[in-house]
Amino acid sequence: MSQAADVLTRLRQQVAGAVTRGARAAAEARERTAGFRESTRALAEQARERPQRTGRGDLTDGELSRESTAFRTAAGLPVAEFPSEEDPRPAGTAGPEARDEPFPRRGADVDDGDDEDFSQQRILC
Repeated sequence: MSQAADVLTRLRQQVAGAVTRGARAAAEARERTAGFRESTRALAEQARERPQRTGRGDLTDGELSRESTAFRTAAGLPVAEFPSEEDPRPAGTAGPEARDEPFPRRGADVDDGDDEDFSQQRILC
């Protein structure tokens, strides 16, 4: 029976060590996450405080904009409306072509080779 007691003692020690290592790793992960959230919060606040002015020099070249729009349309991605050199309206201004419905989501039944789903990213982190 002495041998069984020794085995049980070693098992308990190994389990206790594993629990301790797990608790330490969880505490370190919480600390890293808190730091990341704080830096993200600070960056978001800086972005909110920054003035939102678009000058003529900030506009994307017409040809590059057309290529980008064609790529996003072909990939089934939403295409945001941005001002062009001919149209001085600010971005996001609703015009007659404004949509009342949200952009359609890519269907799960479409097999486009992209099987990565990041919709549950917060759960995984």
